[in-house]
Amino acid sequence: MNTKPLKLLLIEDNAYDVKVIRLMLAPQREELLFDFCAAESLAEGLVQLAEHPADVALLDLNLPDSVGLETFRQVYKAFPHTPIIIISGTDDLTLAVQAVQLGAQDYLLKGEMSRNLLVRAIHHAVERHSILQKLNRRTQDLAESEARWRMITAKSADGIAIVDADGGVRFANPAAVRILNLAGIPAPNRVFPHPLPLDNTAEMTLPAGDDSAAVTVETDTVPIEWGETPAFLVILRDITVRKHVEIELQRAKDTLESVVKARTSELKKANQYLLDQISERRRTQRALNRALTEAEQARDHIDAILGSVADGLLVTDTHNRVVMMNQAAENILSIYLSEVIDQPIDFVFDNEVLRNRITLTLAENRHGYQFDFSVPSLLAQLTGKNKKPQIIRARTAIIRDKLHQPSGVLTIMYDVTYERELDRLKSEFISTAAHEFRTPLTTIQGFSEILLARDDLTAEARRKYLTYINNQALSLARIINEMLDISRLESSRSFQLSKVQCNIEETITGVVERFKQQGTRHTFRIVLDEMPADWVVDRPKIERVLENLLSNAVKYSPEGGLIQIRGESYQTLHSPVVYYHVAVQDQGIGMTLEQVDRIFDQFYRADASNTALEGIGLGMALVKHVVEAHGGRVWVESKVGAGTTAAFTIPLTGQRPQATP
Repeated sequence: MNTKPLKLLLIEDNAYDVKVIRLMLAPQREELLFDFCAAESLAEGLVQLAEHPADVALLDLNLPDSVGLETFRQVYKAFPHTPIIIISGTDDLTLAVQAVQLGAQDYLLKGEMSRNLLVRAIHHAVERHSILQKLNRRTQDLAESEARWRMITAKSADGIAIVDADGGVRFANPAAVRILNLAGIPAPNRVFPHPLPLDNTAEMTLPAGDDSAAVTVETDTVPIEWGETPAFLVILRDITVRKHVEIELQRAKDTLESVVKARTSELKKANQYLLDQISERRRTQRALNRALTEAEQARDHIDAILGSVADGLLVTDTHNRVVMMNQAAENILSIYLSEVIDQPIDFVFDNEVLRNRITLTLAENRHGYQFDFSVPSLLAQLTGKNKKPQIIRARTAIIRDKLHQPSGVLTIMYDVTYERELDRLKSEFISTAAHEFRTPLTTIQGFSEILLARDDLTAEARRKYLTYINNQALSLARIINEMLDISRLESSRSFQLSKVQCNIEETITGVVERFKQQGTRHTFRIVLDEMPADWVVDRPKIERVLENLLSNAVKYSPEGGLIQIRGESYQTLHSPVVYYHVAVQDQGIGMTLEQVDRIFDQFYRADASNTALEGIGLGMALVKHVVEAHGGRVWVESKVGAGTTAAFTIPLTGQRPQATP
């Protein structure tokens, strides 16, 4: 595979060493290519790095204008993002350790350096540098996430505190510091000033600072782990004002009750009605508090849920800006959230269908759209070749706030390429099967009607028509048998090998003779080695394999020509198993690489049109199953216009090897 050459800069004043290293890096294999440059001094090397950045710098510490580790420090200070490998003639372990600690990727000795060692060091330096860049990017994302979390907790009106099992306050946001009166206490010495409530929701009275009145606090407590130790997440709400209001209401109630006693029954009914309203409000308040608690707990788990969802999730705001993407969406769209967050979708996504559906969903304030769009496949992006795109099914939905107003759009995406390919194959199979069944059935129907309608036919004519009917019935039986065989192979039902020892030449020659008797325009040549003469196989199934290979060779050589069947035995160096190799070679129309890649797929045919050669695309799939069941392997080599070679190998003794060669 052709790759972009790595740019190397060697800073070395010794011309002989430069020549030796240049020879070491001379191309020997296509995948090891380097763009090599050299500088004789530190100053010249710094200029070259500035004008022509290198992927890796090879540095000698002892130069005309700089000596020792100071040489490395100057290069590393000027170009900290360039991997540096020190190549020195000094065998000093302490110096090597210091250089690596200062940032050098490796320390190589000139006298002990080989091509493999140098090339491996260069590639390891590039890989470590790439990994470090990714690590820095992930670290930055983590820092931004932590900053957002701290901003949320800092602006929260509710107090948020993490309390360990001993009552120590491990974390407190500004609201919690104010409520718990911890402002003047150093963080390591902060203690929760009240026995920690074990119930999820509780109320407590806390002393306030500066001689102020006590503070009534409502708490929600949730067990968590903090730094791998058990702790509690405590949500604090200052309800002092509410409690004062409740006390005043109670006093008013008592006053009303004393007045009601002196009033009429009508006033008693009115008072009872008021009490019922107050009770209902309290129940409503408790229900709201529980709902708020559940919402806050659910929000704490959103990040974990989004990360575990297999479908791609994309969230945009009311201005059509990207707010959130999970990793599955990043993989589908080949975009990192850190690179596009808060950017408009018109500048982020190239796919017009995706942009329009998100925009329409928000503009029309409707439930959403379900639609398909395509993206380049990952293989196409990596290789630059025009591979089939991925088909993505997407569904949009409006995100609404507490007031039921639109606050953004949620788009769910998942890959349906495989399902679409299955639909296409199903359609091709139905069309092909209908065509393959219709031709024999038409022949059978036509000739049977002639036999039924005409009594004046001669015996020879009747036999001829019955032969046509029989041949077409056999063709139908062959198609149905292929489908049944594939079904049994797929489900492992009713598929067993009945192996016997039989003569190789008789097996192959017998199948070839049957093809010769069909009167084709092809010439068959059998070339077999002399030894061995027998193999242990399921003979009918192996004959079926040979028939399929020869049938394809005949069908796809419409102009005739030579069909050669070669057979030979061989044995690998690391296995005691002896294999037999059979190859069927034709001079036909050949196949493209894409057709060769799919030749063993069920129902696949190189030409799926109704005018193509007969067959429903099961023959080669059956060949593959039978050969692999014998412990062998099968493959196809082909070139358009130059013919095709189909070959397989199986163990001679019938023994299933540990690994197929």
